[in-house]
Amino acid sequence: MNSPAAARSDGVQTAADAADSATDGLTPGFAVSAGLNAVALALWGWQSGEWLGAACFALAVLLPALTALRLALAERDQHRIADLSTVLFVAIAASFVATRDFSHGLLQAFVWLPGALLPLLLAQTMDVSGRLPLSALFRYLRKQKRRGEDVDDPDVDLSGVYLAVTLVCAGVANRGGPGYYAGVVLLAALALYAARPRRAAPLLWVAPLALATLLGYGGQLGLSAAQNAFEDWLSEQRFSARFLDPLRSTTRIGELGRLKADDAIVARVLLPREARERPALLARASYNRYTEGTWVARHADLLPMASAGDGTLWPLGDAATVTASATQRRIPIMHRADRGKLLLALPADSVAVADLVASQVRGNRYGAVQAFTEAPWVRYTALAVPEADVRGSVNAAADAEDLHLPPSEAALLGRIAAELGLHGLAPAIALQRVHAHLAQFRYSTVRGRVNLAGDTPLAEFLTRSRSGHCEYFATAAALLLRAAGIPARYVTGHAVQEWSALEGAWIVRERHAHAWTQAWLDGRWVALDATPPDWLAEEDALAPLWQRLADLARWAGYRWTVREGGETRLLAWAVVGVALLILVWKLLTEGGLLRLAGRGAAPARRWPGRDSEFYALESRLARSVPRDQAEPLLAWLQRAAVGLAPDERAALLRLARLHYRHRFDPAGLDPAARSELSAGVAQLLPRLARRRAPAARIPV
Repeated sequence: MNSPAAARSDGVQTAADAADSATDGLTPGFAVSAGLNAVALALWGWQSGEWLGAACFALAVLLPALTALRLALAERDQHRIADLSTVLFVAIAASFVATRDFSHGLLQAFVWLPGALLPLLLAQTMDVSGRLPLSALFRYLRKQKRRGEDVDDPDVDLSGVYLAVTLVCAGVANRGGPGYYAGVVLLAALALYAARPRRAAPLLWVAPLALATLLGYGGQLGLSAAQNAFEDWLSEQRFSARFLDPLRSTTRIGELGRLKADDAIVARVLLPREARERPALLARASYNRYTEGTWVARHADLLPMASAGDGTLWPLGDAATVTASATQRRIPIMHRADRGKLLLALPADSVAVADLVASQVRGNRYGAVQAFTEAPWVRYTALAVPEADVRGSVNAAADAEDLHLPPSEAALLGRIAAELGLHGLAPAIALQRVHAHLAQFRYSTVRGRVNLAGDTPLAEFLTRSRSGHCEYFATAAALLLRAAGIPARYVTGHAVQEWSALEGAWIVRERHAHAWTQAWLDGRWVALDATPPDWLAEEDALAPLWQRLADLARWAGYRWTVREGGETRLLAWAVVGVALLILVWKLLTEGGLLRLAGRGAAPARRWPGRDSEFYALESRLARSVPRDQAEPLLAWLQRAAVGLAPDERAALLRLARLHYRHRFDPAGLDPAARSELSAGVAQLLPRLARRRAPAARIPV
């Protein structure tokens, strides 16, 4: 039931004046108390660490319970508030993305979703009706209503939805520990307890809740284990060079079908096109033991490395070599990290890594350097010297492991080495002969023939097919050199061959992943790339037609991610400024949210029967006997009329029935009944005004 205050142009009324009739005909929803939502916000603050925000949000949620003030919002106002919540969330998301990388920024924006939805919840709880039209949530319903279509637009209750959103967003913060799950179970139990059937036995409610709690806890443990297993499986796949393992490289030697490589850009060498210091190859890891298609690095634990200078210089060997060489080359590289870790891509003659900001850097004796950093793209500078020896390099000197031959191919490798006359040759000549022999083979990423002879895939490559991809060539070269008594290792990394005019840099794609050989020659490691040089052309021929367009999008995303601090602040302020302009525009256009007195604005809501004179009687009686917020009108009148004379009580109830007909009967009142209501109120109101107000009864 709406009091006269509901019809005032200021759109504000007290809770005591709010009517119970506003709840008639509304679609029921899962409603929860403001206190429960406040407790949920406390859990959100604990999980997200945003205690100040949680306190402010909880205070706002409790506002309807702390004050009698209510707003008479028109439907258009609630639509506008819903739009404001949308704009607010977009502004929050844009601000976080502008100051962080995209994925972390978007997740953080969802953490703050309860704050963005708070105006929408208050539009319901602070309104006299206590509900929100469904069209506030769906713009297409508004369009249908504007077109005059017959649309079902029930009022809904968002308090339960807000509780669920708050709990989910608290989990997005990912604090860890059992506290979050315990809090969710407790709050869900309180909400469901309030909504339980009153006739049901407590056991029938407690048992399903306990079962759901146990199943939920077990399910999340299983989901976590499945996620870890999937990530472990994914890390073993070789389709992405970002998942390179410094201790193990499982090749695709022997696999059937075509090798598929991604066009994604994993690194950029920031040198001019004509730069002479551009390295042709960037190594990431090397391995010394081959068994059945897999190379492993034995005795190659990753150990912490010490920084020098300002903490961004990481010597790879003898620190004196870093500054001793007059021919030192500086090769700036921007490399994509994976989940906080990066296996650096470095030229073979690197002696140090400069300009590397990392929480920890580890390396092993076979050239692998791993950095731990939170940045999605990591910039560093490789310092290289042509005359670097083993003291100035992270690569350890050759040992017995670098001569090991796999038993399954040892005899074949020895026979081919003898046929090539490798035994007794000078190492440099042996390298040339192995390279010349493998140059007669053909590069191919397709293997469509099944090996029926029972030979190993490597043996088939060396004796019959003479066709394969870089892993075949690198493995064959390393093992043939070992068969000739020359220490050799298998190396993985990238080729640097593609210049991007768009970016003004050399770009390295995942399909540029490559494998080659290192041979121990004259006391140092020398690279031997036995793969035919046309392999890059064949890989490039597999590029899709839309690669240029995709590269433009990749470059835009890259520039967004690595923008400078000044650019970030400018973007953040620009986002905030645009959001404020939109908010102001939404508030000021079409009359604003509140109908302020004296501005000639339209009434907040045009309820049927809002001109009823009975509201004056209701207001007069409420001064003596306040009406409870959820108390039906007729029940309250029976209580308020205790001190009235019998004829006054009868007249009051007769006028209440006329008011109900005027308020809810689609046909309304005929002229005679309308006159009776007006005259009856005019006669009874002075008598009530002269009567001394009785003390209000406190309901029990």
